[in-house]
Amino acid sequence: MYRTDRKNRSHGGVASYVRNDLAIEAELLLSYSNGVVEINMLHLKEVKLILVNIYRPPGSKTEKFKAALDSYFLEQIVLRPTRGQNKLDFVFTNSQELIHSYEINQTALSDHKLNTLQIFTKARGSTHCTVGTIQQEGLQALHFHHESIKWDNLNAELKDIDWTKVMECGEIDHMLEKFLKSLIRKCWEHIPNRKIPGTRKRSHIPQDRKNLMRKRASLRNKLAVTCDKNGQCTLAARIEGIEKKIIQSHKAERQKEEEKAINMIKENPRYFFQYAKRYLRTREQIGPLLTEEGIQKEPQQIM
Repeated sequence: MYRTDRKNRSHGGVASYVRNDLAIEAELLLSYSNGVVEINMLHLKEVKLILVNIYRPPGSKTEKFKAALDSYFLEQIVLRPTRGQNKLDFVFTNSQELIHSYEINQTALSDHKLNTLQIFTKARGSTHCTVGTIQQEGLQALHFHHESIKWDNLNAELKDIDWTKVMECGEIDHMLEKFLKSLIRKCWEHIPNRKIPGTRKRSHIPQDRKNLMRKRASLRNKLAVTCDKNGQCTLAARIEGIEKKIIQSHKAERQKEEEKAINMIKENPRYFFQYAKRYLRTREQIGPLLTEEGIQKEPQQIM
């Protein structure tokens, strides 16, 4: 997730969620807030797409905004209301050929409706498996902070090794090699591998939430083709009920993760701080500033 929070005030701000395989080569071009307007600009290199997320407050003058749209040949494609009977959430593009279709769906997560777009582009199938792949050997490939490690068992097996016999050879280099091989062999028996960057990982979405998401997708498909007003209301109510269950599932998972992190404080403090950092609400940063040389984003350049 790439987020730009509103400075000194609650509400407002923008956030962009990027799929893991696209995030590998994603570049944050701009993150800006002046307390009123927030901008988040990403370059998704994998699909050759610039994604810009902007929050503009109500009552803003439209002249400069329209001028910017004209400069980049941007056209608004959302034609249906997104909050009540008002159109407040827009999607602009200068590549209409990429847009297959879009849907406006009610959601229990917000009083704004959800804009969902289908686009004619996809990531190259094999890139996410090769970019950033690291060839690791020995102890570097092991996850020494994993909670399942039984250190007492590992220490006991290391003590049981007849190190005098292992070191029988008088050659120092050969002795070191035999020592490392024995140590690494035992570590590999007791310590799991750590994740290799760039490899695909299985989804960790709980099965109950997956089932709810499938039901929601099915109901949304029915809602899209239903013309009867009563039928639409019934389907919308069922979708809202499912989304409330999904919210509860997220809350339960978050509570479970929090309890696990707290229980790990003494045994593995690093795990706790990694958890706390993952849910850090805001990240302070300087700028960007607009100078004669253009937009400066690096703190060293600004200072």
